[in-house]
Amino acid sequence: MNYRSVSTMILVAFLTSSCDFGISFPDSSNPSTITSTSVESSQTIYFYPQVFPYDGLRIDPSYLETSTFYVNQSGTKWGNGGTFSVQYNPANGIGYCVDGDTTVFGFPSEVASLIESNPKRVRYLNMDTPETSGNPEKWGLLAKQYTCARLLSAETILIQTDPGDKLLDPYGRLLGWVWIQDAGQSDYELLNYWLVRQGLAEVKYLFGAGETSATQYQEKTYTEWMYLAQDRAMQDEYGMHSSLLDPYTN
Repeated sequence: MNYRSVSTMILVAFLTSSCDFGISFPDSSNPSTITSTSVESSQTIYFYPQVFPYDGLRIDPSYLETSTFYVNQSGTKWGNGGTFSVQYNPANGIGYCVDGDTTVFGFPSEVASLIESNPKRVRYLNMDTPETSGNPEKWGLLAKQYTCARLLSAETILIQTDPGDKLLDPYGRLLGWVWIQDAGQSDYELLNYWLVRQGLAEVKYLFGAGETSATQYQEKTYTEWMYLAQDRAMQDEYGMHSSLLDPYTN
């Protein structure tokens, strides 16, 4: 069995069971039948994240070696395109999912000292998922579980800051591109892209981020890739673009 089969099995296992925030699929939805074609099945009334090869952007390897992740300009901290590794292990008290687009991580001390929010967390750039606090909005809990599952299955998680945006948002949260690398893989995949590609998030809150020479792949900016993910999700009728139901709020 190759590494892609193993990682796919791990992902499906996480997506079909309770995550660290204590929600699970309804018994009637039969989540064990998740496949790449389940969205097309006339027997399927709920949408679940699909398993298929990554079709998004890649990080420039030069940024994996960049130690400077921010610059200070006239007293304001800006992203600099650099990356750093974070920890995510809720079972051992390290990190948790706040929403599909916001995560608490275990940060290196030099990064933690710069984050002003409490708890210290990352707000994913260029996308937005529905809210889960109070009365959860449609697709919010599924987006949260997807983020949780992908982070749990990742062997390495990198945060890349963006030179087109401030280091922190108005709430003191670190703004970042969240790159994940599963066991056995040599390349990183962008979780921001995956959430939009699955139809669990929409492209939003750009603020100039993702449009510099530091954030490009195959002559497309990160922003252009995010819109491409949204177009593909709409074409495939995934998530919020689907006629299928959200398993948590329907």
